[in-house]
Amino acid sequence: MLSFFPELTAVVLIQLFAGWAGAMGCLGSQTLIGHLMKGNSVYAGRLSASLRVAAFVGPPLVGAIWDFFGAWSAFGFLAAWGALPVISAMFLPKDFQKQAVTLGSFSDLLPRWLDYSDAFRLLAVPAIVLLLAITIVRYAGISIQHTFYVVWLNEIGLTGIKIGFLLSIWAVAGGCSALFVGKLLNYCKDIWLAIAMVSLQILLLTITPLIPNYVSCLLVMAVYGATMGISQPLLIGMMARATPQEHQGKSAGLRATANQSSGFVLPITMGAIAEWIGLKNAFFVIGLGVLTIMLVIVFTLGRKKKYFISHK
Repeated sequence: MLSFFPELTAVVLIQLFAGWAGAMGCLGSQTLIGHLMKGNSVYAGRLSASLRVAAFVGPPLVGAIWDFFGAWSAFGFLAAWGALPVISAMFLPKDFQKQAVTLGSFSDLLPRWLDYSDAFRLLAVPAIVLLLAITIVRYAGISIQHTFYVVWLNEIGLTGIKIGFLLSIWAVAGGCSALFVGKLLNYCKDIWLAIAMVSLQILLLTITPLIPNYVSCLLVMAVYGATMGISQPLLIGMMARATPQEHQGKSAGLRATANQSSGFVLPITMGAIAEWIGLKNAFFVIGLGVLTIMLVIVFTLGRKKKYFISHK
């Protein structure tokens, strides 16, 4: 639609709608994992892998189409790409499609206080509270990567190409590792695997100033991406299994709210800390603080582990 309405106001409105549509698509996919696949982390891993592959392949592919065939072809490709989820939804089980048609209405798209209050009532479930806490800790690592990490790489003199390659390695490793979640669950319980992966993720970012060279950065970022790829489907699956069937959508929305709230608060807080003690020290102080929070989660889990529904 951007090719039809190039004015700035139209661009802003279209981007706003595109962001909403993207969020609904992602949350809808997570809800389907809870409804149809009973929170199976294997399928959540496939979702996570597909998201990373699309993020890695999509931009250069669209750029190449733009360069060789022009803007209309690039936007046309995006339209065709956007039609794929609609086509795939046609292959959902017929019973589920009928249920969706029966329950759905335009009013469901409008904000209602009752929906928010129902969603926040899920916080009375201990397992959901712990999983949201782990989600926020995980997002703290993402905030470090999106703020301090890139700035640090620039300060030590890495070129834009090298920095971009590091981020690509992260995406590829995350996409590949997500496909092995099912096999890993044969050797470790899901909740402890998620905690281990998130803790390792934070630790790898914390030691960034100690990494001696670019090759080591590549290795560390590959492992970091792998931990991200494993932890995401685990958290999606466990949230789904800890939530009653009729509240799957609210559970996915609650997790998204935790992510977005963290994305707003954490970078500001981390930036203030870095301004106060310096960028290098900020890696260590913030990393230690986040890992301390994870220790509290582990201690709490030791007392509340009976509330978790294992994958196995």
